[in-house]
Amino acid sequence: MSEQITEQQVVATYKSLRAEVRQRAEKISELEVETTEHDRVIQTLNELPNDRKAYRMVLAQLNENIKQKEKAADEWQRKYNIQVQQ
Repeated sequence: MSEQITEQQVVATYKSLRAEVRQRAEKISELEVETTEHDRVIQTLNELPNDRKAYRMVLAQLNENIKQKEKAADEWQRKYNIQVQQ
């Protein structure tokens, strides 16, 4: 006994498959851009002298980003009078 599917099911399945293809294509594009950026960084670093010191600001930058997001969330909370339940 074969199962009959409706036209709506066919269309919905097709749309779902097309959306998945689109998402994967977007991810591929994103990864290609990241690869290009990484290649540029590697090229730049290879051109620098080997004895040059490098300092990382990862934690400081992350902390600054968190503060900005917290400020935006606080402003949004005040603007719309949001009450947080604990």
